[in-house]
Amino acid sequence: MIKLTEGEQIVLIKNKKELLCRIDKIEKNSIIVYVVEELDSDSEPPYDITLFQGIAKGDKLDFIVEKAVEAGVMEIVPFKMARSIAKIEGKDVAKKVERFQKIAKSAAQQCGRLVIPKVQEPKTPKQVDWDAFDLKLLCYEDENKTTLKEVLKSNSSAKRIALVIGPEGGISPEEVAFLTEAGFLSVSLGKRILRCETAGLYALANIQYELD
Repeated sequence: MIKLTEGEQIVLIKNKKELLCRIDKIEKNSIIVYVVEELDSDSEPPYDITLFQGIAKGDKLDFIVEKAVEAGVMEIVPFKMARSIAKIEGKDVAKKVERFQKIAKSAAQQCGRLVIPKVQEPKTPKQVDWDAFDLKLLCYEDENKTTLKEVLKSNSSAKRIALVIGPEGGISPEEVAFLTEAGFLSVSLGKRILRCETAGLYALANIQYELD
Protein backbone atom coordinates (compact mmCIF):
# COMPACT_ATOMS: atom_id res chain seq x y z
CA MET A 1 0.00 0.00 0.00
CA ILE A 2 1.31 3.47 -0.96
CA LYS A 3 1.14 6.06 1.81
CA LEU A 4 0.43 9.58 0.59
CA THR A 5 1.29 12.77 2.48
CA GLU A 6 0.07 16.35 2.26
CA GLY A 7 2.24 18.48 -0.01
CA GLU A 8 3.25 15.47 -2.13
CA GLN A 9 2.89 15.66 -5.90
CA ILE A 10 1.05 12.93 -7.79
CA VAL A 11 -0.09 12.35 -11.36
CA LEU A 12 -3.80 11.78 -11.97
CA ILE A 13 -5.56 10.78 -15.17
CA LYS A 14 -8.84 12.41 -16.24
CA ASN A 15 -10.50 12.42 -19.67
CA LYS A 16 -7.40 11.04 -21.41
CA LYS A 17 -5.23 13.75 -19.81
CA GLU A 18 -2.41 13.45 -17.29
CA LEU A 19 -2.56 16.07 -14.54
CA LEU A 20 0.30 16.87 -12.16
CA CYS A 21 -1.36 17.55 -8.80
CA ARG A 22 -0.31 18.52 -5.28
CA ILE A 23 -2.07 16.97 -2.31
CA ASP A 24 -3.50 19.82 -0.23
CA LYS A 25 -5.41 17.84 2.39
CA ILE A 26 -6.00 14.21 3.29
CA GLU A 27 -9.31 13.49 4.99
CA LYS A 28 -10.86 10.24 6.18
CA ASN A 29 -12.71 9.42 2.97
CA SER A 30 -11.24 11.86 0.46
CA ILE A 31 -8.10 13.59 -0.78
CA ILE A 32 -8.19 17.22 -1.85
CA VAL A 33 -5.70 18.04 -4.59
CA TYR A 34 -4.61 21.13 -6.51
CA VAL A 35 -3.87 20.80 -10.21
CA VAL A 36 -0.39 22.16 -10.83
CA GLU A 37 -0.30 21.62 -14.59
CA GLU A 38 -1.51 19.46 -17.45
CA LEU A 39 1.25 17.20 -18.69
CA ASP A 40 2.02 16.51 -22.33
CA SER A 41 1.02 12.97 -23.22
CA ASP A 42 0.42 11.29 -26.56
CA SER A 43 -0.16 7.69 -25.52
CA GLU A 44 -3.78 7.79 -26.71
CA PRO A 45 -4.61 7.96 -30.45
CA PRO A 46 -6.67 10.89 -31.81
CA TYR A 47 -9.53 8.50 -32.68
CA ASP A 48 -11.55 5.78 -30.93
CA ILE A 49 -11.57 2.25 -32.29
CA THR A 50 -14.07 -0.41 -31.30
CA LEU A 51 -12.93 -3.90 -32.25
CA PHE A 52 -15.75 -6.31 -33.03
CA GLN A 53 -13.94 -9.63 -32.84
CA GLY A 54 -15.63 -12.82 -33.97
CA ILE A 55 -15.64 -15.16 -30.98
CA ALA A 56 -12.68 -17.51 -31.25
CA LYS A 57 -12.10 -20.85 -29.59
CA GLY A 58 -9.74 -21.66 -26.73
CA ASP A 59 -7.76 -18.84 -25.17
CA LYS A 60 -7.39 -16.86 -28.40
CA LEU A 61 -9.67 -14.08 -27.15
CA ASP A 62 -7.40 -13.58 -24.13
CA PHE A 63 -4.51 -12.91 -26.49
CA ILE A 64 -6.60 -10.70 -28.77
CA VAL A 65 -7.88 -8.54 -25.89
CA GLU A 66 -4.39 -8.04 -24.48
CA LYS A 67 -2.77 -7.11 -27.77
CA ALA A 68 -5.68 -5.00 -29.01
CA VAL A 69 -5.44 -2.87 -25.86
CA GLU A 70 -1.71 -2.45 -26.45
CA ALA A 71 -2.52 -1.42 -30.03
CA GLY A 72 -4.83 1.37 -28.87
CA VAL A 73 -8.45 0.19 -29.07
CA MET A 74 -11.06 1.92 -26.92
CA GLU A 75 -13.59 -0.93 -26.76
CA ILE A 76 -13.69 -4.62 -27.58
CA VAL A 77 -16.89 -6.50 -28.41
CA PRO A 78 -16.85 -10.30 -28.66
CA PHE A 79 -18.92 -10.74 -31.82
CA LYS A 80 -21.46 -13.52 -32.22
CA MET A 81 -21.14 -14.60 -35.83
CA ALA A 82 -22.68 -17.40 -37.88
CA ARG A 83 -19.41 -19.28 -38.36
CA SER A 84 -18.05 -18.92 -34.83
CA ILE A 85 -16.96 -22.32 -33.57
CA ALA A 86 -16.90 -21.23 -29.92
CA LYS A 87 -19.82 -19.76 -28.00
CA ILE A 88 -20.07 -17.46 -24.99
CA GLU A 89 -23.53 -17.95 -23.55
CA GLY A 90 -25.55 -18.23 -20.36
CA LYS A 91 -23.59 -18.33 -17.12
CA ASP A 92 -20.28 -18.06 -18.98
CA VAL A 93 -20.95 -14.50 -20.20
CA ALA A 94 -20.35 -12.60 -16.96
CA LYS A 95 -17.36 -14.73 -16.01
CA LYS A 96 -15.74 -14.41 -19.43
CA VAL A 97 -16.30 -10.65 -19.67
CA GLU A 98 -14.87 -10.16 -16.19
CA ARG A 99 -11.79 -12.14 -17.21
CA PHE A 100 -11.36 -10.14 -20.42
CA GLN A 101 -11.75 -6.87 -18.50
CA LYS A 102 -8.98 -7.86 -16.08
CA ILE A 103 -6.73 -8.66 -19.03
CA ALA A 104 -7.57 -5.28 -20.59
CA LYS A 105 -6.77 -3.45 -17.35
CA SER A 106 -3.44 -5.22 -16.93
CA ALA A 107 -2.48 -4.53 -20.56
CA ALA A 108 -3.46 -0.85 -20.28
CA GLN A 109 -1.36 -0.40 -17.16
CA GLN A 110 1.60 -2.23 -18.65
CA CYS A 111 1.75 -0.06 -21.77
CA GLY A 112 0.96 3.28 -20.13
CA ARG A 113 -2.56 3.87 -21.46
CA LEU A 114 -4.51 6.81 -20.05
CA VAL A 115 -7.74 4.82 -20.16
CA ILE A 116 -8.74 1.23 -19.51
CA PRO A 117 -10.59 0.00 -22.60
CA LYS A 118 -13.96 -1.60 -21.96
CA VAL A 119 -14.82 -5.16 -22.93
CA GLN A 120 -18.54 -5.43 -23.65
CA GLU A 121 -20.80 -8.44 -23.45
CA PRO A 122 -21.05 -10.47 -26.67
CA LYS A 123 -23.32 -9.00 -29.35
CA THR A 124 -24.68 -9.95 -32.75
CA PRO A 125 -24.41 -7.58 -35.74
CA LYS A 126 -28.07 -6.62 -35.31
CA GLN A 127 -27.57 -5.56 -31.68
CA VAL A 128 -25.14 -2.71 -32.44
CA ASP A 129 -25.95 0.94 -33.18
CA TRP A 130 -23.77 1.31 -36.25
CA ASP A 131 -24.76 4.96 -36.74
CA ALA A 132 -22.44 5.82 -33.83
CA PHE A 133 -19.39 5.29 -36.07
CA ASP A 134 -18.10 7.52 -38.85
CA LEU A 135 -15.85 4.85 -40.38
CA LYS A 136 -16.84 1.18 -40.50
CA LEU A 137 -14.31 -1.38 -41.70
CA LEU A 138 -15.06 -5.00 -42.51
CA CYS A 139 -11.91 -7.05 -42.98
CA TYR A 140 -13.06 -9.68 -45.44
CA GLU A 141 -10.89 -12.46 -46.84
CA ASP A 142 -12.78 -12.54 -50.17
CA GLU A 143 -12.34 -8.82 -50.84
CA ASN A 144 -9.94 -8.44 -53.79
CA LYS A 145 -10.44 -4.85 -54.92
CA THR A 146 -10.29 -2.41 -52.00
CA THR A 147 -7.38 -2.42 -49.55
CA LEU A 148 -7.40 -1.14 -45.98
CA LYS A 149 -4.65 1.32 -46.88
CA GLU A 150 -6.73 2.88 -49.66
CA VAL A 151 -9.73 3.38 -47.39
CA LEU A 152 -7.66 4.88 -44.58
CA LYS A 153 -6.03 7.39 -46.91
CA SER A 154 -9.42 8.72 -47.95
CA ASN A 155 -10.83 8.75 -44.39
CA SER A 156 -7.97 10.29 -42.44
CA SER A 157 -10.29 12.49 -40.36
CA ALA A 158 -12.28 9.58 -38.91
CA LYS A 159 -12.81 9.84 -35.15
CA ARG A 160 -14.97 6.81 -34.33
CA ILE A 161 -13.96 3.62 -36.10
CA ALA A 162 -15.66 0.21 -36.05
CA LEU A 163 -13.42 -2.71 -37.04
CA VAL A 164 -14.96 -6.13 -37.68
CA ILE A 165 -12.80 -9.26 -37.70
CA GLY A 166 -14.33 -12.66 -38.35
CA PRO A 167 -13.86 -15.89 -36.36
CA GLU A 168 -11.91 -18.98 -37.49
CA GLY A 169 -14.67 -19.93 -39.92
CA GLY A 170 -14.73 -16.52 -41.58
CA ILE A 171 -17.63 -14.18 -42.28
CA SER A 172 -20.80 -15.49 -43.93
CA PRO A 173 -22.19 -13.89 -47.12
CA GLU A 174 -25.33 -12.94 -45.18
CA GLU A 175 -23.25 -11.07 -42.59
CA VAL A 176 -21.29 -9.32 -45.31
CA ALA A 177 -24.54 -8.20 -46.92
CA PHE A 178 -25.98 -6.96 -43.61
CA LEU A 179 -22.85 -5.05 -42.62
CA THR A 180 -22.47 -3.54 -46.09
CA GLU A 181 -26.06 -2.32 -45.84
CA ALA A 182 -25.13 -0.80 -42.46
CA GLY A 183 -22.42 1.27 -44.12
CA PHE A 184 -19.37 -0.93 -43.77
CA LEU A 185 -16.54 -0.79 -46.28
CA SER A 186 -15.21 -4.22 -47.18
CA VAL A 187 -11.41 -4.16 -47.16
CA SER A 188 -8.58 -6.57 -47.87
CA LEU A 189 -5.61 -7.05 -45.53
CA GLY A 190 -3.42 -8.37 -48.32
CA LYS A 191 -2.86 -11.43 -50.45
CA ARG A 192 -2.52 -13.87 -47.55
CA ILE A 193 -5.35 -15.10 -45.34
CA LEU A 194 -4.53 -14.29 -41.71
CA ARG A 195 -5.61 -16.16 -38.61
CA CYS A 196 -8.41 -14.53 -36.64
CA GLU A 197 -6.04 -13.73 -33.77
CA THR A 198 -3.60 -12.08 -36.19
CA ALA A 199 -5.94 -10.18 -38.52
CA GLY A 200 -7.15 -7.65 -35.96
CA LEU A 201 -3.66 -6.78 -34.78
CA TYR A 202 -2.49 -6.43 -38.36
CA ALA A 203 -5.38 -4.09 -39.13
CA LEU A 204 -4.86 -2.05 -35.95
CA ALA A 205 -1.18 -1.60 -36.74
CA ASN A 206 -2.06 -0.32 -40.21
CA ILE A 207 -4.67 2.06 -38.82
CA GLN A 208 -2.18 3.45 -36.33
CA TYR A 209 0.45 3.88 -39.04
CA GLU A 210 -1.90 5.73 -41.37
CA LEU A 211 -3.93 7.85 -38.94
CA ASP A 212 -1.93 8.36 -35.74
